[in-house]
Amino acid sequence: MKLEHQNIDNDFGISYFAITATGDRSNNEDCYGHARDGEVINFIVSDGVGGSRGGVLASKMVVESSRMAPLTIEPEDLKKRFQLTSDLIKNQQSASSEYSNMGATVAEVRIHCSQQRAVWGHWGDSRVYWFRGAEIMEVTNDHSVVQSFVNAGLISANDAMHHPKKNILMGAFGVEGSVENEVKAQPVYLAQGDAFLLCTDGFWGLVPESKMIDSLKEASSVEVWIKSMEKCIVAGTSANKDNYTAIGVWITSPSDKTIQFM
Repeated sequence: MKLEHQNIDNDFGISYFAITATGDRSNNEDCYGHARDGEVINFIVSDGVGGSRGGVLASKMVVESSRMAPLTIEPEDLKKRFQLTSDLIKNQQSASSEYSNMGATVAEVRIHCSQQRAVWGHWGDSRVYWFRGAEIMEVTNDHSVVQSFVNAGLISANDAMHHPKKNILMGAFGVEGSVENEVKAQPVYLAQGDAFLLCTDGFWGLVPESKMIDSLKEASSVEVWIKSMEKCIVAGTSANKDNYTAIGVWITSPSDKTIQFM
């Protein structure tokens, strides 16, 4: 298990905590990261697919490629970065039969510190949640077969959690599918008290949204919030738990200038 915590001093405060774990699997194909480029900070999670080695490499490529160009909050720039990452993974698939089935999801948030605005995008079934006033303002829409069933009114969101096709993606890096990546059309203005949760399906699949909200209301820090939600996974009775990764990001006052890692 890997934990990371940091408080970042900006025109407003940004505090985050990240966690990743193998679950009941033999290796961890998830990857996460963050980077700062001038006034812009990004947070990103990725869930690899296509076999252990291929999945590990694909998710790592997604995270590393997010740092290969200047960070902005222009939606078109984020879409271009997603397309370039897609090309990199396709090239790797073609170069080696060992990696021909590799692929990965993505969920990324970019925050402009002085403008106090954010933009985000995703592909696959890794999610971005945006909270304000301890309520979910927005959550990304999964690019999966079961989510298409939910959108069409064929099954409920609860039924989707246990559907036999819940892991079949309709779009992601390296995945043959009809669904393209999605990026928020315009950046949104942030306020103190806002929060983001970026997570892979191994996390949100075992943490109900009601738990996300209740634990956010009660948490004294972003670290406490993430660890409180993780208890749902650890205490759950689900067999063969998947890898899980989550990054919590809080928009706070700029008073805390301490940087800590765990």
